[in-house]
Amino acid sequence: MYSPRLKSNRCIAVFAILFVFLTLTDCRRVPPPETRKRVVVIFSDVTSSLVQSESKQVATLTSRVIDSLLPGTRYFIYPVQVEGQKLEPMDEGRIDPPDPAIAEAVKKAREKKLGDKIDELYNLIKSVKQPSDIHGKPDNHTCILDTLEVAQNKFKQFDLKKTDFELIYVSDMIEECNQTPMGKPISLVQTNMSEAIKLAQNTDLKLDLSYANVSMIVPVTNDTYKTRGRPDLSDLRKFWAATLLHCGFTQDNLNNEQKFYFDAGLPLRFQQQN
Repeated sequence: MYSPRLKSNRCIAVFAILFVFLTLTDCRRVPPPETRKRVVVIFSDVTSSLVQSESKQVATLTSRVIDSLLPGTRYFIYPVQVEGQKLEPMDEGRIDPPDPAIAEAVKKAREKKLGDKIDELYNLIKSVKQPSDIHGKPDNHTCILDTLEVAQNKFKQFDLKKTDFELIYVSDMIEECNQTPMGKPISLVQTNMSEAIKLAQNTDLKLDLSYANVSMIVPVTNDTYKTRGRPDLSDLRKFWAATLLHCGFTQDNLNNEQKFYFDAGLPLRFQQQN
């Protein structure tokens, strides 16, 4: 028979070993990775540089981008218009976890709200746009360059180290603005594109968007191919690529489609519907 003292000592030893094992196991536990936040800023073109069908396509593409975002994503949708520094969002919010019972209705309601707002602003701007004056100075309403600083300021409201950022344009990306951060009026419809690209190469905008992915999505419809006088898409890409080189981007960034996208249609990562 075991003595009570010996039995007690063995129990103490077992508990001591168990305590050491649990302590060591707990020390080896790796804390779960902190979930990164995601912020998406979208600038959707509402200007009359687009034809009607392209404006409708802007609303559709913007809605599809929002539909593809993961739950928890914060998003802000601004119009591209004449006063790039004085913008109010057309819509903003956070993507909720999908409820299958109402998910489709939520998407349709959001798309209708956005489409109505884009249509309202498009018709308003189109009604006040004037032809070029006697000196050939155009009545410009597409100020995209200013929005780069707007995006930077919005992103700075969040923790840059713990957030993934997307800057998205749904636009023809044709800058037509009388006051620009490049120090002179720019009308990419009327300007020699080689001169515009050289201006972009030589102008330091003193911005930093190096932490963001930038997508420039061009709306294209059948009417697009009937519209004359627009710059070639490849030249537009060169202009904006040169601009981003003064916003913290590198040449390697520009060659990475995940980091910089410029094309008609949605990038693959925005084609998945949640």
